[in-house]
Amino acid sequence: MLCVLAFGAYRGDFKRQASTYAAIVFFTLLFSRGIFAPYQLGMFLVIPLLRQYNGTLGGSKHSKWFFYVFYPLHLLVIGLLKYGV
Repeated sequence: MLCVLAFGAYRGDFKRQASTYAAIVFFTLLFSRGIFAPYQLGMFLVIPLLRQYNGTLGGSKHSKWFFYVFYPLHLLVIGLLKYGV
């Protein structure tokens, strides 16, 4: 939630968004009670991806419906696999 708030508070200022995001992630990893895995450092890899965003909507008008169907469907498949159905 802090990251979302930071992105909203510094809308239009990518450097402040990125530095605030990095600080939040760093302190989250630092104070995670010793529960740390190296893959969590991947949270910093999102910064270059966010840098590529130019403020325009992408995809076609039909692509949103793909994701509206895909998201609950993939959760259903994962649930079925988990419970062996």
